[in-house]
Amino acid sequence: MALQKVLCVDDEELLLKSLKRVLGREPYELITANDGYEALEILSKNEIAVVVADQRMPRMTGTELLEKVRQRSKDTVRVILSGYADLEVMMDSINRGNVYMYIKKPWNDDRLRAQIRQCLVHYETTKQNETLVEHLHFQQSEIEKSHSWMAEKHGKLGPYIQLLVQGLQVIPLPVLFLDHQCKVVFINNAAKDLFPSLDDVTDPVKMEEVLIQDLTSGIDQFLESPDKEAEISGFNGIVKIQRVEYEGFSAGCVLSFFLEDQPS
Repeated sequence: MALQKVLCVDDEELLLKSLKRVLGREPYELITANDGYEALEILSKNEIAVVVADQRMPRMTGTELLEKVRQRSKDTVRVILSGYADLEVMMDSINRGNVYMYIKKPWNDDRLRAQIRQCLVHYETTKQNETLVEHLHFQQSEIEKSHSWMAEKHGKLGPYIQLLVQGLQVIPLPVLFLDHQCKVVFINNAAKDLFPSLDDVTDPVKMEEVLIQDLTSGIDQFLESPDKEAEISGFNGIVKIQRVEYEGFSAGCVLSFFLEDQPS
């Protein structure tokens, strides 16, 4: 895994040497630049996690540099380093989002190391959050595509589905359909005699609220197996379970009740 990169910018060579002395053994790559223009050139060629810039530099001040850094690499954590009494300028830059942290000179070595580590954690967290958001956007896009595809298919198959449902309603064989969450989502007229509580159900109902325990246990065992169908004794007859799959994924199962006194 590549080391994160920290860029320190100052026109004073002695100060850069001091920063190298303090930060040189930290677990990241330390890069230095002598002014803002050199720093921007380095930024254009590298993924920089943190930029530490001195405020008082010729040609381009620290806050001016960090504003340009923000425009070109929004995730890079921007730190201003100053020993002068220009707090008003820096606070304005902080308030506008150009600067994440202000470090006053002269600094404490241990505190400086801790502050840069904090900046690196902030950078990594920001990148992880962006990756998560991108993943969520991708999932949302896939869901929207799926809904669009299903709407298109439903438009083409709608009349046939209605005919199928009507046919299931008139057959004398009691039939229940459980979705992939084991909730009752369809019941035909013959099955309503077995389950009167489902006569006016409009929302999915958990199978445990309707079926006897022996039958629900058998359904659970069946769904955990690779079998396509199974038979379970119950309701004064045989209950046949058939797995329903769509596009290679389980969509639920159909329960057909073959009762001893069932009309032929």
